[in-house]
This record gives sequence, structure tokens and C-alpha cells, in this order.
Amino acid sequence: MGEILGEISKNGLSANGHFSYNSPMTMVSVEIPEEVLSLAGLDDQPPSGGASKLLALELFREGRISLGRASELAGVGVEEFMEFSAHREVPLHYTQADLTDDRETAKRLKL
Repeated sequence: MGEILGEISKNGLSANGHFSYNSPMTMVSVEIPEEVLSLAGLDDQPPSGGASKLLALELFREGRISLGRASELAGVGVEEFMEFSAHREVPLHYTQADLTDDRETAKRLKL
């Protein structure tokens, strides 16, 4: 069985343990059997992109990162990541606090 060399993004944790959305991501290389991506239904895209999407989805599912951060790590837009999550039956963790934050952000950005 052939193996693929994929690049997986490390999380953007700063020294204090908080996510830093603006810091450049360090890349690591990981070997993943082709069968893993095929079984995940991701054999139609570059290996690093598929693996990054799956890892971001798991971090999001666990509540360790936000939807926006998950889409950023996956390298796709929020809408595409929402669709990716829905196809894998991962619920959106959108709370009242998230809505309040989004409204404040929209107001600050004058959207």
C-alpha cells in the first residue's frame, strides 16, 4: 500500500496558550496511508488539505477551537467548513455568547 506525505498545520498557540490568528503557522509533515483519506471520502483533494480538514473538524467537534478558526486551519471558507461539518454530522456549537460576539464584531466592523 502506498503512503502519502501530507503537511498538517500546527495550531497557532502563543506562549500563553491562547490562539493567535495572525501568527504564521508552522508546518509539519506526516505520512498517512492513502486508504485513510479514501475511507474518509477525501481522496479527491490534496492529501494535506484533506488531513487538515479532518483534524480541524475534530478540534472543532471537541470544542477546542471555534468555527472560524477551524475553517482557517482547514484552508476553506466558513460556509464550506459548515457544509463539511454537516456532512459528517458534527453540530455547530453556536451559543448565545457566540451570537453576542458576532454582533459586536459586525458592529465594530460596521457591517
